Parts: sequence; structure tokens; C-alpha cells
Amino acid sequence: MFRKGSIIQGFLIVAFLVQSPLVKAGKLEKAFEALNVYNYFEAKALFEKALKSEITGASYGLSLIYSNNKNPFFQLDSSRKYILQAESGIPGESEKDLLFLNTLGVNETSILKQKNHVAELAFLAAKDTMKLESLNHFIAHYNFSVRHPQAIELRDSLAFHHASLEDDFESYFGFMSEYPNSSFYSRAKDLYEIRLYQQKTKGASLSEYESFIRSYGDNPYVSQAMDSIYSLFITEISVENYYAFIKNYPGNKNVSQAWRTLYKLYNREDSKERIVEFQIDFPDYPFTDEVMVDYELSGMRYLPFKEGDFWGFINDKGMQMISPVYDWVENFQEGLAMVGKDFKVGFINKAGRLVIPLVYHEAEMFHNGFAIVSKNDKYGLINKANLVEIPLVYDEMNEFSQGLSSVKRGDKYSYIDLKGRSVIETPYDFAGDFEHGFAYVELDGKRGIIDLKGRTVVPIEYDWLENFTDGLARVRIDEKFGLYNNMGTLILPVEYDHIG
Repeated sequence: MFRKGSIIQGFLIVAFLVQSPLVKAGKLEKAFEALNVYNYFEAKALFEKALKSEITGASYGLSLIYSNNKNPFFQLDSSRKYILQAESGIPGESEKDLLFLNTLGVNETSILKQKNHVAELAFLAAKDTMKLESLNHFIAHYNFSVRHPQAIELRDSLAFHHASLEDDFESYFGFMSEYPNSSFYSRAKDLYEIRLYQQKTKGASLSEYESFIRSYGDNPYVSQAMDSIYSLFITEISVENYYAFIKNYPGNKNVSQAWRTLYKLYNREDSKERIVEFQIDFPDYPFTDEVMVDYELSGMRYLPFKEGDFWGFINDKGMQMISPVYDWVENFQEGLAMVGKDFKVGFINKAGRLVIPLVYHEAEMFHNGFAIVSKNDKYGLINKANLVEIPLVYDEMNEFSQGLSSVKRGDKYSYIDLKGRSVIETPYDFAGDFEHGFAYVELDGKRGIIDLKGRTVVPIEYDWLENFTDGLARVRIDEKFGLYNNMGTLILPVEYDHIG
């Protein structure tokens, strides 16, 4: 038998079990009803009360409230929190509860739609601020958004822009460290490397370049630093300077070039005797095979020959030594021959190697290890290593005689030495070559004679004259002749119809 109290107690339990879902449902229904009439305060309070017992529906409702900027509760991160909570609650709902939630408009589709909507609003808000903090926040908390890759690209672009405004190696390094997977990483790395090089070597000193190479051996501008060291160290073109460079910087990429230049400077005469002396003086020269070839060929006579339309060289036994590939050739002098092809001039050695490239428009033969060359109607001087001894800046340049060359710039002549230094600066209308310490010059239609110091020996006042021969020079004004000695003394007055 059941006691009356037990029956009543059992009834209450059954009644509670039957009515409890209805009570919960009632809270959600009222909350959504309040939301539908824009009663955000009541709706929010009801959804919050229902959270413990009806997490999916209540979370969805709260997400709707927090994503609506027409109410005072607008807060996108809270909306995100509750929509993710609603999404995670769906798998735990019974079929009956899912049917009920669906009547309220809560289902997987509506949750996904709200989730995407919240993410879109968050992206647009972050984009509008154009601040790294906002974009980084979106990237960290909305990785489910279809806008996530776009946000990363936008963030990286903004960060790269900030780094480029600073435009120093520290700013680019900071970007690379912060965003190693960025599409801007390679551009930042390129700029980092060049700015690092520029900032660390801004003084352009040997010590800075040396320090840069030691500290940043993997930097692509190490090669440029080595070139700068090479250029700075060789302050004067000489065998001694190149050898000192080789010994001081054995790891420099220009050492091979320095060795070959040293060899060409040493062996200006291209003689077997000089080559033997070189091997004695520089037993550590690395290209001994090339030296032996030069030794074998140095005493051999080469003769130009033509085959079809092209020129090459044979030896005095008729053996072809250099194939006929040039438009024209000159005889060998000082171990090199001038050759031409396609209106360009260069020089080859007896092994047929083009040691002075075909880049010049005109050239003179080598003399004492130097040759006058021109490009674009400008003349200068090179050595056998194709190093420019005197820049190609002159409109005319004559062969050196007694260490001086008369050069023309514009419409005036002057004299320079083998270092390109201006020795006689007086601007003449014409300047001849020096012979026995004297040269004739012309100014305003009159001629005179100067010495190696630029001092006037014969006044520049004659219609015609000749340079000194056996210490004497004839001069003429109109049809009358006179005679000077090389001391500058007029020993015969200008009154003779003929002298000599």
C-alpha cells in the first residue's frame, strides 16, 4: 500500500519532470519575443537567466543582441563568444530540443550565418581603424572568418608600410621577426640587407667594410664590400700596391684579378727575360700555366693573315695561331695586338685571348704599357689590365712624349702627365709634342716654343716656326726669317729672306 503522502510526493516529482522543459521553453520564447519588439534589456536578462538550462538558444540570442549596434549592449567580442558557445552546444542537444530550437529560428544554419555575420562586422571594424592592434586582434580571435587571410595580408601590408617609413635595417628586421610567414617577408629581407650594408658602411672606410664582412658574411652585399675594399686599397696603380692588397686580403674575391693585373703591370715589355724575373720575384703567383704559355709565345713572331673577309694570325712557319675572326688586325706590340670587329676596338694576346674587350671606338697601340683609347669621341689612357689610368674625358689626346701629352678639352689645349695631372695649364689654341725638352704652341694665330715647365722659350708672336734642331729654331714673321737658340736668345734677327 502507498501512503497518501507518498502518492502526493510522487505526483509532484512527475509533474516537475513533465513541466520543467515547458518552463525552460517559456523563458526562451519570452526572451525572443522581447527581442522581436526591440526590448533589449528584458531580452538580455531573460537570455542570461536561461543560459544554465538552455545554453544553445540563450547563447544565440545573446549573440544577436551583442552584434546589434542599435542597442547599448553592442560588443562584437561578446557576440563572438556567445555564437561560438551556441555552436558548441548544438551537438549536445536532443532531437526534441533541436526541433524546439528550430521553432525559435535557432539551428545550425542560423548559427553559422550569425557567426559569419559577427566575423564580417569585426573585420570591417578592424579594417576601418587601420591599426595593427585591431587587425592583430581580429586575426587572433576570428580565425574562422573567410576574411582571415585578407586580414593577415592587410595587417602585413600595414606593418611593412610602417617599417618602410622608418626605412632602416632595424625596422625591417623587426618586421621579419614578427611576421616570418608574411608575403612581404622577401621584400623586407631585401631591404634589410641593403640598409644593413648602407648603415654599417656609411663612412665608406676600409675598417667599416672589413667589419661588415666579418660580422655579416651571409649578406649578399659582402661582394660589394669586397669591391669597395679593392677600390679603396689600390690608391695608386702599381705592382707594389696590388701585391700588398693580395697579402692583406687573401680571402677577397678580387685577389685573382689583382694577381693578373700585377702580372700585366710587371711584364709591360712582354719579354722572356721579364717573365723569368717575374717568376723569381713572385713564386706564389697562382696562374703559372698562363705564365708558361706567355713565355713560350713571347719570342714567337706573329703575322697577320686574311681568310675570306676576316683576319687572324699565323707564325713565321705558316702555322695558324689565331683564327681569322676579326674585321681587321694590327701587328703585335708589347705582347698585344689591336683588333677590330663590328666597329669596336680591343686587344688580344698571343694566346688569342681578348685581354682588352671590344668596347672602344678608337685606340692607339700600347707603348710602355699604356694605350690611348676613346669612347663616344672622348679620349683617355688605359694600361694592359684595362684599368683606366686617365679618364676618358678629353676631346683629343696625343701620344706621350717625355712624360707629357697634349690634350684638348673644348677648343683649348694643355698638357698632362701619366697620372692625368695637369702640368702645363695655359690654354693654347694648339700644342705640339715635346722633343728634346721643347714643344711649339699656338695662341691667337701666333706660334712660340715652351719647355717642360711651361716656360716660354720663344715668344708666341711668330707666324711660323719649327722646333729646335741641334739647339736652333727658325722663326718667321710675314716673309722674313730669324733664328733662336735653345736658351731663348734671338741670335739672328727676323730680317732674312731665307735661313738654312
